[in-house]
Amino acid sequence: MSTVNGIEKDVLFMTLAIYFLLTGWFPLILVSVFITLSVLANVAIRRLDDYSGR
Repeated sequence: MSTVNGIEKDVLFMTLAIYFLLTGWFPLILVSVFITLSVLANVAIRRLDDYSGR
């Protein structure tokens, strides 16, 4: 019998493999969109801080 950690790692690996096979490039697009939104949010927060500072 393999350990619980080993089973969890196997299940996680299989889930990720099936997910990437089904979605293809979709995760990369999601990551790029998320990074872009986070950068825009940081810029907006900095501008709001500048306006509130003034």
